[in-house]
Amino acid sequence: MFEKVSEHVYIKAPEGYSDRPTIGYIKGDKFSLLFEAGASETHAKEIKRDLHEKNLPYPSLLAISHWHWDHSFGLSAWDIPSIAGKETNDMLKTLSSYSWDDSSIKERVKNREEIAFCHEMMKREYGDTKLINLASATIEFEKELIIDLGGVTAHLIHIGGPHSRDNVVLYIEEDRVLFLGDSHGKDLYTFPWDFDINEEEKFVENIETIPFDLIELKKYRERLKELDFDIAIPGHSERIDRKELFSLIS
Repeated sequence: MFEKVSEHVYIKAPEGYSDRPTIGYIKGDKFSLLFEAGASETHAKEIKRDLHEKNLPYPSLLAISHWHWDHSFGLSAWDIPSIAGKETNDMLKTLSSYSWDDSSIKERVKNREEIAFCHEMMKREYGDTKLINLASATIEFEKELIIDLGGVTAHLIHIGGPHSRDNVVLYIEEDRVLFLGDSHGKDLYTFPWDFDINEEEKFVENIETIPFDLIELKKYRERLKELDFDIAIPGHSERIDRKELFSLIS
């Protein structure tokens, strides 16, 4: 269900079982913007249902934060213009050429092109990963895209950061709200780490073994300081304030 955070901003909470991320919805006087496509077509259908139950208009536009599957694989279920940073869209086009049967994903995990955690979460989300149906965004940008939704302005900003270099954040100027996606997190693809679905309780402990890229982290902090926000909304946890965010990445 969507929860109202501020005058124009609503969020649907993340779901840990298959690692579904926070979904954002920005309601303007003229247009509305959905932030994140969902992890699958099933997830997208549930987002649509929840918007309807909250009496929120079907979104006019959709934007995604980065290429990782849980944020982007629901794109094919939306019949509206979709937006992604150029780096993100390039990666989505590459992924669309991959085979998504279980053995092909296992081979990519073995070659460190994919990670075991994502493979396990995809299986939970889809049941049969051959059901994965990829799409790329219809609109792409490189640095910043500003959208007047009517009474509220959405800034899509390519911020990069330690998690994935293509990360885009969504800054809602009038409400002083910043959607982070996973931009403040660690890079799960570059540094090796262990995940066993039979020892899922060790997930946080295993993540802690991954180092931050300190150069990227420093650049990321400096970019964040330029944005005047009070509320930060992470991709997979509860919202935090500005001070809490900077303490996490200090």
